Amino acid sequence: MTTFRSLREDLYGYIDQLREALADPALNEFQTGTPSPEAKQAAANVAVALGYCRVFGLDAGEDDGTLPALEAIAAIEALEERLAELAEAVETLPQRWDDAPVGEEDALCADLLEQRMDLWVAMAALGEAACEAFIDADPLWETLHDKLQGLAEKIEVVDRQMQQREILELLSTLVGTELLNNWRQLLVEPYRSFAPYWLDGTLEEIDEELQKRFEQKSAWLSRLPPRRAGAAAAREQAARRTAEIILATRALSVAAETSNLVEPLAMLSWRSPDRQYYAATLWPSCHKRGQELKLRVFRTQDNQPATELAGAAVEFAGVQSQLTPNAEMPYKVDDVYEFVKAHSPGTVPLQINGIPWEEEEPDTR
Repeated sequence: MTTFRSLREDLYGYIDQLREALADPALNEFQTGTPSPEAKQAAANVAVALGYCRVFGLDAGEDDGTLPALEAIAAIEALEERLAELAEAVETLPQRWDDAPVGEEDALCADLLEQRMDLWVAMAALGEAACEAFIDADPLWETLHDKLQGLAEKIEVVDRQMQQREILELLSTLVGTELLNNWRQLLVEPYRSFAPYWLDGTLEEIDEELQKRFEQKSAWLSRLPPRRAGAAAAREQAARRTAEIILATRALSVAAETSNLVEPLAMLSWRSPDRQYYAATLWPSCHKRGQELKLRVFRTQDNQPATELAGAAVEFAGVQSQLTPNAEMPYKVDDVYEFVKAHSPGTVPLQINGIPWEEEEPDTR
């Protein structure tokens, strides 16, 4: 089990949240049989709490670790239900905003962003779970991978909803509140460099544009005769959604590119020239020093480890080694990270017994 350490102080109780989630008795169901919906929600709570510890660089001590594959799969299923609730909340936000009592609009937006933040951080914990399952050759790895990929695709759909003009404009009312500032200040690398669209300055840009538009209109109204100014102000109030709202100058496509968590896993894979074998390794987008991974070789025919190649000479990304009896090549990410990073997709070299293998298109996990 991988453990991450940090000396940062937990000012907002995220470690307590993790300990509370781990103490949920519903988690015992994973040891005794098919987990109930309550157990799946408990696993999701662990994923979220662990994710906050990751993106905020917090040390949970003995309570730190990685979700087992079975619990990670259950957590994904529970998070899909929460994602459906978020999608409905996004769709109904404009109407709920209009109907809300004065002063309660910010709470609606904050609740929506808190739900999205939970999903964002949970992806960090789930990505680690998938990585460890692959390294350990867990039989549930493929199921976990497919579930994780499906969740990421569904999150992308909801993000497109949230990045509609009207929704972002409403969310921009949170600019200046402590919610966004606290999250942004707590982020550690690499999450800080790849902050999602609600923390990367997009909302601040929209807020600034709205303020400028408001000031321009106010100045224009002040120059009109009293009766004309009053009529113009009435029209502005009646059409506030269309007359006082403009898009941020920054293209939303830029925000979309960084809307998801840095992809926790990428699959690098190669084929032998005769197509009888393929090799694969998971590659972390977030480099953690000291991390160890494995390059594994399989038979194409049955997808089983190519044990007949045990002892074969391997050269991967400039590092030379031999395949183990299980057709694996353990390696340290530190030894190959800069080499892989310097190569464009599809050009990371792999040779087995001196024969170059062809790298396939990277598969983001």
